[in-house]
Amino acid sequence: MMGKIAEEFPNKIDSSNQYSYFYNINPYGVDFFNTYYFEYTNNCPECLKEFLSLEKEKKIIIFNVRLPHYLSDDYFSNGNYVFTSKVSRVYPGIKFINDLRKLVEYSDLSILIYPIPEQGWNTRSVILDKKRMNSETNANLMYEKKYWDSYSQEADALLDSLVSDKIKRIYPSEIFCESFILNNCVAEYNDKYFYLDSFHLSSEGAGLILEKVNKILFNSK
Repeated sequence: MMGKIAEEFPNKIDSSNQYSYFYNINPYGVDFFNTYYFEYTNNCPECLKEFLSLEKEKKIIIFNVRLPHYLSDDYFSNGNYVFTSKVSRVYPGIKFINDLRKLVEYSDLSILIYPIPEQGWNTRSVILDKKRMNSETNANLMYEKKYWDSYSQEADALLDSLVSDKIKRIYPSEIFCESFILNNCVAEYNDKYFYLDSFHLSSEGAGLILEKVNKILFNSK
C-alpha cells in the first residue's frame, strides 16, 4: 500500500513544487530518520537533505506500519486461524512513539494511517481454494472485528497519544471492518478482493485508503 502511495503521489505533489515527502515501512525507518537527522546531520548536512528531498518548502509525512506486529509477543488470531509469522524482535513502544513525535514536529503535515486489519489466513489461497471447490462462493471471507480490536489496542493507543495540529488520521479498520459488513473485517466483498495474502492489500484495497489520503492532500470530495 505504501508502495502505491510512493508511486502515485510524487508527481502530484511535485507539480506544486513545494512539498517534500517521507515514507517509511516500519518503526526502524523512523528510528533511522531520527538517528540520522537529529544526531548526525552536522557531519553531513547535505546527505539527509538529498536522501529525503528536504530542500522543498513543506514536509509531508505519510506513516503506516504493522505496528501491533512490532509491539507484541503474541501472534494474531482471527478466531479461526493463528498467523504465526512475526518480526524477530519486539520494538519498544515508548521509543517508537518518542521517535515518531520528533518526526511529526519536524513535518508540516503528518498523515497517520493506523494499522491495517490483518486477515490471519492467506487470503488469496483461501479464496482460490474456495472457488476451485465451488464451496460457498458467494460467502465473503471475513472474521469478527473484536479479534482485530484486541490485537491492535496497544498500537492504536500509542498513535492516539500523539497530539498535534499537524496530524491527520486515517482509520483502515473503519473501512474494512465497518463499512462493508458491520463489525466484521472483510477480505473480499461482492467479488472485490482487498488483500493479496494475510496483510498486504491488493490494488483494490489500497485504493480505498488512497481515497482518504487524496482527500487530505488535495481536498478532493
